[in-house]
Amino acid sequence: MTHTSSGRTITNDDLFALRVVGEFQASPDGSRVVFAVTRTDTEKDRTVSNLWLVETAGGAPRQLTTAEANDSAPRWSPDGRTVAFVSDREERKELWLIPADFGEARRLTHGSSDVSQPAWSPDGASLVYVAKTDRPANDDPTHAPREGSDVRVITQLGYKMDGEGFWDGRYKHLFTVPAMGGEPTQRTDGPWDDTQPVWSPDGSRIAFISRRTPDREWTTVADLYTIPAGGGDVTQLTGSVGPFKAPAWSPDGKQIAFLGHDQPSETGPTTQDWVWVVLADGGGAPHALTRDYDRSATGGVMGDIGTGNGQYPIQWTPDGTGILFVTEDRGTAMVARVAMTGGVGIVLGGDRNCAGFHAAGTTIVAAVSSMTIPGDLVVANLDGTKERRLTDINSEALAGVILPEPERVSVPIGEGIAMDGWILHPPGFDASRQYPLILDIHGGPRGQYGSSFMHSFHRYAAEGYVVAYFNPRGSTGYGQAFTSALTGNWGDVDVHDVMAGLEYALERPYLSAERVGITGGSYGGYLMNFLIGAYPNRWKAGVTERSTLSRISSYGTSDMIWRSLDWEFEGPYWEHRDSYWDRSPIAHVEKITVPLLIIHSENDHRCTISEAEQLFTVLRRLRRDVAFVRFPNESHGLSRSGKPAHRRERLERIVGWFDKYLKA
Repeated sequence: MTHTSSGRTITNDDLFALRVVGEFQASPDGSRVVFAVTRTDTEKDRTVSNLWLVETAGGAPRQLTTAEANDSAPRWSPDGRTVAFVSDREERKELWLIPADFGEARRLTHGSSDVSQPAWSPDGASLVYVAKTDRPANDDPTHAPREGSDVRVITQLGYKMDGEGFWDGRYKHLFTVPAMGGEPTQRTDGPWDDTQPVWSPDGSRIAFISRRTPDREWTTVADLYTIPAGGGDVTQLTGSVGPFKAPAWSPDGKQIAFLGHDQPSETGPTTQDWVWVVLADGGGAPHALTRDYDRSATGGVMGDIGTGNGQYPIQWTPDGTGILFVTEDRGTAMVARVAMTGGVGIVLGGDRNCAGFHAAGTTIVAAVSSMTIPGDLVVANLDGTKERRLTDINSEALAGVILPEPERVSVPIGEGIAMDGWILHPPGFDASRQYPLILDIHGGPRGQYGSSFMHSFHRYAAEGYVVAYFNPRGSTGYGQAFTSALTGNWGDVDVHDVMAGLEYALERPYLSAERVGITGGSYGGYLMNFLIGAYPNRWKAGVTERSTLSRISSYGTSDMIWRSLDWEFEGPYWEHRDSYWDRSPIAHVEKITVPLLIIHSENDHRCTISEAEQLFTVLRRLRRDVAFVRFPNESHGLSRSGKPAHRRERLERIVGWFDKYLKA
């Protein structure tokens, strides 16, 4: 649905009036869908998620849970009578059950850590879930925590994670619990995390993902395992060659599909994910069905709303002849099908972002968004025909709001190579006027902009700005060569591509070349930090968010950047100091003269706030026009998952900064 071209422009308040479709699942017979909906409580400065039901035949959705809490991860029982879900309505995130025909919710677990990833056994008698175990004993007294002490002793990498904080020394493992109630039973153990459990069709085994290799501290290798449902010896099905995930049993229980890649030497960790299959009894080598399909078997389009979060992106067709998965292509995300005999076809496509799906019975349900649709559910036949919309959860919130469609452009960036981009015009656009331009660079860098809802872009447009955004080399959705072109070339091919996109946009006579602003977050912030030093006279104002300044310091302070930089920069920094330094904005920081707003979260463990502190200190020492805004108790995901009051202030400060310098 494209909203009206006449009415009012979008506001900051509209961000908090929007409701967001979260994880969902179709009932076993495909007649109903249970889905999570998140709303914002601005008075309490928090979000609340509840479960809703909708008939796939049509009709208005009905609210299933009403607690002032966060209800998520809904799962239908095999008989379709009960919905299991995770809720934090009491001490922590626990597993709850509620009748699908409405009634009182019943708490099923009473553990000492948060529950996640629940799954029903095929007979409906029990559920498996993931939770942390008690802290293991430490035989080394110099490393063991001391009773009553809040001191942390760090002895391994991966000791912190953005959005979660510091590791508490406990590991995630599989538990089963009777659906009628009772004590849970721990099914796996060891100094590693076991996650993503899935029951075999006959209920005899559980497949899961784990990182059990001796060098797991230094790699991203994860393997597929199975274990008897009642406990016993674990069987490893993959050969510790790559990061594997998302297991899915075939309907006959003879095979397991999963996602990942085996890190070919020429593309390594930047390799696109493939769909794999392996015999469930461990009797053969895994086989990649989509190795020759030059698009990733995972992904999506970046947005700032979060539609479909948590959805596993792979499932067998009911007849076992193919596997459904999410793929991405040129700023869109789609549901595709790969046949067991080979060949990939699109099931649900279009100029949009299919953030997740679930197939049951004769139907498939998907969560979709676009630049004019924040997120809703659609349903179709399994082959994608007869698609129809199931929800329109933001019709009231967006009634009368002008949401322009962006103009899609193609920019030549090399011989036979083009880059996609989008130009969003203000409501009431008049080509005879002159407009200031905001150039936004996406993060990742392995990601893509495109057909997904961006409230922030609409806000900039509502204030009279033209917004341009592109997918330079390094982005996903364009094939392996395009994605891997950035490896070893940070601050080179990406700089070339972004500047080519900017000059392409500025050919439009309605854009003022003297009033250009630039912004970006994470990798996008890194790249804009590089650009404002390399082209100091091109910009009138800049806003850098959750960015990095030095590849060397970010190597040692980030929760995970060091894992990727060994590949991206062709080795660790002590072996390639010159390359790391030259490709760091700090090497050219004295050339930055543009008025700069620095936005950073104090609990950002991905791009630590020390990077922003360095940038501010140097620029202020040079007497530049710079401001540093620190958001306490926020992580790297401030713009998408921060407290409502902080998200509002972030938007206000960005728009205020650009207004000060681009509208003068």
